[in-house]
Amino acid sequence: MDWFKQRCRRLLFAFQVRSQNGVLRLALPALLVVCFCYVLLSYHHQTGRLQAALADAKGHLQQATSTALSTKATHTETLSRLQELERELKASKESRTLEQLSFAREQLTHKSELENAVKLKKNAEERLKSLTTLGETFPDIKIYVYDMPPKFTSDVTDKNPSCLYDSNINWQSMYSAESFIHDALITSSVRTTNASEANLFFVPLYSSCYLHGQNTDFRKLQLWIREGHEYITVHHPFWNRTNGLDHIFVFSHDLGACVADLTPFRNSIVLSTFADLGPHQSYMEAYTKLYGGTNRDLSLPCFNPWKDIVIPPMISNPKLYAQARGGNPVNAKGELIPVLNRTVLASFRGAVLSQPQYSRSIRQTWAKQFLDDPVIKITNIHPKQGVVPGYVHEYIREMQESVFCLSPPGWAPWSLRPWESIMLGCIPVFITDNVVLPFETLRLFSYNDISFRISEEAAKKNLKETLLRIPKFEIERRQANLKVFWRLFTYQRKRFARRITDPINFKEMDSFDLILLELSRKVRLLQPTIDSLKRSQGA
Repeated sequence: MDWFKQRCRRLLFAFQVRSQNGVLRLALPALLVVCFCYVLLSYHHQTGRLQAALADAKGHLQQATSTALSTKATHTETLSRLQELERELKASKESRTLEQLSFAREQLTHKSELENAVKLKKNAEERLKSLTTLGETFPDIKIYVYDMPPKFTSDVTDKNPSCLYDSNINWQSMYSAESFIHDALITSSVRTTNASEANLFFVPLYSSCYLHGQNTDFRKLQLWIREGHEYITVHHPFWNRTNGLDHIFVFSHDLGACVADLTPFRNSIVLSTFADLGPHQSYMEAYTKLYGGTNRDLSLPCFNPWKDIVIPPMISNPKLYAQARGGNPVNAKGELIPVLNRTVLASFRGAVLSQPQYSRSIRQTWAKQFLDDPVIKITNIHPKQGVVPGYVHEYIREMQESVFCLSPPGWAPWSLRPWESIMLGCIPVFITDNVVLPFETLRLFSYNDISFRISEEAAKKNLKETLLRIPKFEIERRQANLKVFWRLFTYQRKRFARRITDPINFKEMDSFDLILLELSRKVRLLQPTIDSLKRSQGA
């Protein structure tokens, strides 16, 4: 390119010199063309250099931009991670603080509840301790016990000895409170042999024993009860004075007083294991039809909370007494036996029948719902399996392993199960609607302190969730209370070895003592009416 420039300059100079001499004028166009070519080539050369420079600069700019973006992304990621770590650290600190606060709150609550449990135990013991002797406890109660014909007592037990409370343990034992209460009254200080000074009259009719000795023939039982009622109205004057208002009957069968006609006993005091205030006609009709039906109108009530008294069934199992004590089992020497760790949340062992009226379908629902559940144990046992050797041991062990012992209805709304579980320190869960529990009206204690109640509908839908939501301190509080109250739901046989004048240790009070306390309250309520009726009869 430099050579071409020099050549052009020389030609231009030569042209100028020669043009002055008049030579080569005609070479001017050619010279211009050469110069134009020179300029054009110079322009293209410079343009090429500029484009190369621009391309190079553009490449550097792209590289710098890419580096900057990469650096920015790395910085953003680092900043984001730092912010995330900061949030995690803050959350961790808050979580630890909340855990510490929650733990502290739980400890304070637990301590408070245990203090309340201790206070409750002390109050309960003080209230029970005030009941020192039967004579001092029930000064206003005198009970005359009818001497009924053997047909209503001893003849019945001679034919069916398994129904007595002191017989070997069998399926009839739970109904034997009728014979126990009779014997206990005969040896009690509240008994009087002078009918004129009595304010209550006890009529011994072993109706459950008779019924089971007659293959559960309800119609035959109703005729037999009617004969017993006619006997006291014909041979004694006391019934007619008050129309039976001051007379006491025991109905310990599954259906309670519904095994008898309502009319004769509508005014009398009934001691009954059955206390269902809700609709019961459907399941009672289904049950009685299994045994040929009944003449009783089952739409009528079987229990009146104003006059009747709910009693627990009889627990006669000696193995249960030997291993129990409200969760404090002892051996033959009276030494404490360590309670098994309660690894089962809740358990139920019993019959599961197919009829929809049976158990209000609760047991049937559980059998399917908890078939393979790891923490709720439902065991379907045919009633005849209860007499198989080793069954009682399994039954007791299962309760000792369970935190909660479920008590759903069967044909009847009550069973032996919750009272056995109380002896073994297993918290009973009552699953029966509209049912009055034994001694609930005395208010010596609250069932909320020793048990839980779940509605029948909730038990079928969300039993497990309900039990899992119960706080630990509520469980421990009830377990502690069972050790105080368990004896109140048993009938202690050693009372027959006591002399009438012997003081009662409040820790040895049992169901019979509470029955007398209930009767003394009934007397105070009924006495004005009884006195008025006697005066109207000229008595």
